[in-house]
Amino acid sequence: TDGSGAKFLTDNQRSHWRALLADHALAERLSVTILMLDERPIAFNLFLDDGPVRYGIAGSHAEDLKHCYLGKHVNYRVLEQALASSLSRFDLGSGDSGYKREMGAEPGYDLADLLFVRGRIAGWLLAKVWGAPV
Repeated sequence: TDGSGAKFLTDNQRSHWRALLADHALAERLSVTILMLDERPIAFNLFLDDGPVRYGIAGSHAEDLKHCYLGKHVNYRVLEQALASSLSRFDLGSGDSGYKREMGAEPGYDLADLLFVRGRIAGWLLAKVWGAPV
């Protein structure tokens, strides 16, 4: 894709995932599904299994094929695998353009991104940049 929203785009972002993969106990709980078209990867999803729950961490698709709903197809495949395993819950993560509801997903919790900043002025400046209330 164009990289927008990607969690693996920069060297710094990739270094965090490489460090995670170095921990074998955590690495064993990760699963990746990659949809290929010939030799081209066109969609992927990354999940983390924690006990009976499979959590969606990241996913993306080839922008030129977005009309094919590739992410939806990959999620169906991963859901099928989860249902065939000992997992009892499948968390697709936050955000939904409608396809997650079509799959039978229900909202489970509210998610908030919080940034803590030392100093009132720094917090005020960052809030102005991000358009957030102070």
